[in-house]
Amino acid sequence: LKIKVAELEHELEQRNSLIARCEIIYQKSPLAYQSLDENGCFIDVNPRWLEVLGYDRAEVLGKFFGDFLHPDHRPLFTERFAAFKISGRISNVEFQICCRDGTYKDVLFEGCAAQREDGSFLQTHCVFQDITARKDLERDLKFMLAATNDGIWVYNLKTNAFHHSDRWAEMLGYESGDIFDFGCFCEDNLHPEDKWRFEKTFTDYLEGRSSSY
Repeated sequence: LKIKVAELEHELEQRNSLIARCEIIYQKSPLAYQSLDENGCFIDVNPRWLEVLGYDRAEVLGKFFGDFLHPDHRPLFTERFAAFKISGRISNVEFQICCRDGTYKDVLFEGCAAQREDGSFLQTHCVFQDITARKDLERDLKFMLAATNDGIWVYNLKTNAFHHSDRWAEMLGYESGDIFDFGCFCEDNLHPEDKWRFEKTFTDYLEGRSSSY
């Protein structure tokens, strides 16, 4: 009997320790957390959620999540929430959420759904990142690309991702979707007499022998 009691006490201690760790994660998480019921209304939010958006808990709990979204995003939420309850998972879902001061933040959601014993939907568990600064930069870049008559391109040396403005392709007589591989494009389209100079200039810049390319 003493052994059994000791085992139960140890199990209870482990359970309480786990609860305490979960509480710390909930309270101190750098990510905003929210939980919605089957109707899309708030069950819970963590302190980071309130900090990012500026609300008090009483202003949020029990309210419909869609009412906090930009009007253009509300139909999208209705559609995606219905699918979420069936699939049980979302990833890289973007919304614009209204802050208490009336401004909007761009956020990126990841989450899963908890289920009852019979497999039916119970509630969501989601976190989001504030990506407003990134989206503002993307919007500024798009505006710059649309406003300039110059051809602009960006090449990621780590991933080989290649992006260019429509004007860049237009100047060369291509449609915007025709060019997606920078290396192949240069190999196929540079004048033979210029290839060596292109390669040398590019290499000198990458290896620090030249301050610009």
